[in-house]
Amino acid sequence: MRLEKWLIGEFTVSSATNTIERQGHPGVKLPPRLIDTLLFLARHQGEVLTRKELVDGLWERTVVTDQTVTQLIFELRKYLRDGRARGDAPEYVVTVPKRGYQLVAQASLLDCGEEVPAEGTVPESPAGKPATPPPAETRAEVPENAPVKESAQPEKPAEVSPSEATEPEKKPRKKKNSLKELVKSLWLDESTAGFKRTIY
Repeated sequence: MRLEKWLIGEFTVSSATNTIERQGHPGVKLPPRLIDTLLFLARHQGEVLTRKELVDGLWERTVVTDQTVTQLIFELRKYLRDGRARGDAPEYVVTVPKRGYQLVAQASLLDCGEEVPAEGTVPESPAGKPATPPPAETRAEVPENAPVKESAQPEKPAEVSPSEATEPEKKPRKKKNSLKELVKSLWLDESTAGFKRTIY
């Protein structure tokens, strides 16, 4: 959308603020679609524009009925009368029967600002391709031979699963005595029993 300022008849029309202002009177803010219609007629002043041309120029791919266009022109004429009676206000937009609508007031472009992208669109670069936004962070380049600094943070202990943490430490099992050792332990030693072995 290009920001434009036009002088149409007695009105200064601004697409930047969506206002029309008659000399000596306060400005009136119009719905954007009405401003777009008035400026579209101004760009084609002296031409008779059909309903289809208006729809294609203003609504693009949206499906619009004839009643919508008629209502739009009716509201635009009402704003351009600026509270005056039909006979007291000059004609701005006339209906050409079976053909369309024509702006009959003198229109001249006062100022044409830079093109502003509509909401939700990506601005285009000069080459015509959508401009990519700059990265959120730019990483500092590190030379290949730069020494790698060790982290000052202490190493974290190895993670232990809950089952391992709750399990008590296992004590080493004692080896079972063999049968031979058991018999030896039950056999009385001669020194402890208090007798001497005699040879027969």
